[in-house]
Parts: sequence; structure tokens; C-alpha cells
Amino acid sequence: MPKMRCKVHHDLRLWEPGLVMSERPQKPKGTLTSLKKTACRDQINATLMEDGAVIISDLFDYNIIEQINLELDPALNGTEFGVRDEEVVGQTKRLSATLRYSPTLISDVVTHQILIDTAESALLDYTDTLQMMVVASEVVPGEESQALHRDDWNWGH
Repeated sequence: MPKMRCKVHHDLRLWEPGLVMSERPQKPKGTLTSLKKTACRDQINATLMEDGAVIISDLFDYNIIEQINLELDPALNGTEFGVRDEEVVGQTKRLSATLRYSPTLISDVVTHQILIDTAESALLDYTDTLQMMVVASEVVPGEESQALHRDDWNWGH
């Protein structure tokens, strides 16, 4: 697939003709930018740095998502509710060590070039090694949507 090129002019990325990053329309508070999987690397990275997160729409084919669900369902069905923090996560099942249960996560997700490029662009100035971690979460029926959060309790903060 040919890569889309971003025009760069004096460190301001122009993603549409004449649209400078600082002139982009302001998003409502609490919303994230959603980019297409064809977005250029610079656009993904700039959005991540500006917003702290980015959604890449349709990055994975529906069949890949279904296969991952099939691979993880048996493990998730046997999982007790994990860390409970009513303000952040409510009642949610969590599964670490997902790569142990899902070969598809390895072959199609953690090795996906867009994800690797994004992680390297954001982190390689601070480290020489990247370690991918995928945690599966299942929000139980009736629970409210969760706010974007870091899962800080995983890291001892």
C-alpha cells in the first residue's frame, strides 16, 4: 500500500491544503481524534502527542477481531472481576497475558507496523527497548462507559 505523504513546513504539519495544526477546529472536551488507517505517520504521531491518545479507525479487519474474541473468550469466561475502582472502571473483567491465549494478537496486532511505528516515534527517545502488552477487558452488561485511563495500578503508582 502506498504511504500518504504529509507536507511539513517549519515544523507545522499540513494535513489538508492550507490547514495548519494550530488552526484545526477545537474538539469538545473529552473527545479523541479519529484518523483513518491510511493517515500518514506524522499525522498519527502529532495527534498522539497533542491529545495523549488517538483512534485509528478500521485498523483491523472484522474477521481479525472475531478471531481474537474466539481465542480470548474461554480465558475471559473463567476470569474473576479484576481491580475494582468504581470511579474509573466499575465492574470489569480483565485478562493479562493475552498473548498466551491469542496467536492472532501476536500475528496481527502487536506486530502491526502502524502500531510499532507509533510506539517507536513516541517512546524511542526515552528507551532502546519496547515491550508490547495487551490487556483484554470486558465491561459487564449494565455498566457505564469507562473514561480513558492508564491502568496505573498495573505499574505500582
